Amino acid sequence: MKPNEGTYASLFERSRELREAIAAAEQARPRRLERGDLFFLKMPIALPVTWCAVFSHSQDHGLWYCVPGDSFSLVSAADVDVPASTVRSELKFRCQCGLWIHAEDVDLANRGDRLGPDEVDSVRAMVGQLATDPLAVLDDDVGHDPDYLEWIDELRLAVDAVADSLHNEDVHSVRLIGSEAAIEPGRQALSLAADDATTGVSEGDGPGLLQRLQVFQSPQGRLQGCIYDDGVVVEWHPVEMDAPTPVVRHDDAVMEWFSQEMFWCTRLIPWRGERIELSIDGERVAFEKPLRN
Repeated sequence: MKPNEGTYASLFERSRELREAIAAAEQARPRRLERGDLFFLKMPIALPVTWCAVFSHSQDHGLWYCVPGDSFSLVSAADVDVPASTVRSELKFRCQCGLWIHAEDVDLANRGDRLGPDEVDSVRAMVGQLATDPLAVLDDDVGHDPDYLEWIDELRLAVDAVADSLHNEDVHSVRLIGSEAAIEPGRQALSLAADDATTGVSEGDGPGLLQRLQVFQSPQGRLQGCIYDDGVVVEWHPVEMDAPTPVVRHDDAVMEWFSQEMFWCTRLIPWRGERIELSIDGERVAFEKPLRN
């Protein structure tokens, strides 16, 4: 069942106690955010959430992908349950609600305990699994429980509010987060070669189509980049046609979506040299023209 008013009060009180318990130990910690660090953020929509710095971006080590954890009892297949330590309660990390956060937006005075390497690896692996096929991961009994869904909806609202309160410029990050072995260091996921594409669509899937890359997949739909001889077309394949479309910008202009049968697409974006850069929901991404044999 979802937390009642008394549960909320208890969670907030426990959060206050943890802050006080770890204040002294924090003074000996390195003065930088590190992998596995747990910390609190000032959230515009107050929820008793502990954040974990899971991994930094390959092209900007000051940018961290962070996942929120809480003490709500229900755990779905998309969550990672981490047992309590001597200074913190048991936490359930909601891997479907992660967020890119600049290290400078984290007050290190609000940093707490740290997850062990194996625990961070488990969270990282679930984030990658959700990026590859979230619908499969979410297809379990708890994931469809009304109380669980209500809690996740409240958490997503709070996470969105956090995103709006932090850096609002385009960040050099990507939506597609695979395993470390699947993404070559220093290379954005959207610049993957054909053999790295996650959709399994081969060449020759249309006139002039060189390859199709999956940008990201969410419970609302799937975004793909279709690379042609003469440019790139971005496609949005929603679960429902009335689902919100991502905001795609090119040359600082918002691109218009055109309705197709069961999906949306942009106009063709012509090549300028061998590279096309876009902003997709505030995240700067790049497509590179594949070499033809």
